[in-house]
Amino acid sequence: MKQLKSSIARPLIKWAYLMPALTCLVTLLWACIPHLYFLYGGAAYETMSPFHLLGNAWEQSQRFLGEDRTVLANELFFAYAMIASVVIGWLAILWHALTSFSTAACALYAFSKEPTDKRSNVAKRLLQFVCPNRPCYVIFNLLPLVLAAFPYFLTYCYRENLWMDMTVCYFGPPDLLLSGILVLLSLASYLLTLKAQAREHLDMFRLYKGK
Repeated sequence: MKQLKSSIARPLIKWAYLMPALTCLVTLLWACIPHLYFLYGGAAYETMSPFHLLGNAWEQSQRFLGEDRTVLANELFFAYAMIASVVIGWLAILWHALTSFSTAACALYAFSKEPTDKRSNVAKRLLQFVCPNRPCYVIFNLLPLVLAAFPYFLTYCYRENLWMDMTVCYFGPPDLLLSGILVLLSLASYLLTLKAQAREHLDMFRLYKGK
């Protein structure tokens, strides 16, 4: 494959490190807008945002656990599954926001200096506190898919544990489609520029020392 010219490669590399922050911003804004609802028995339920859905799932799990009557085993499983998934969902949201905006800030600062500048290496070391290496960076880029997939996991739990065959519907693009496209673009821009990053000395996970 023909190598990209430096004038093209360098902007693409910088964009690759900024793309996760853009992905985070878009997915968070979309998650604040009510655009999904559920169908059950031919009736449509309240339109809500993914964040509202997380809150509803948490409240429902707490109601099951707080009831005076004897809670059935399937209801307990549903409640604990919701508690675990909501906690994981919020952790994924917060960790992706932390890593993506840290990456953007550290990359912008590091790339404004010479690759061998001590301040550039300091920025890289700071980034490695929240994202220590490339495999972690790739994994952390996948985190927006956790929230996007939550409505489908919820309908699965309703069907398997509460015997309620619910269907999730959307106004506009489904979260999983939107997040999937953005995550794919983010990862593709990063992975496809790895060789160019080494060649241009713009790798955020490599320290460059002066001779």
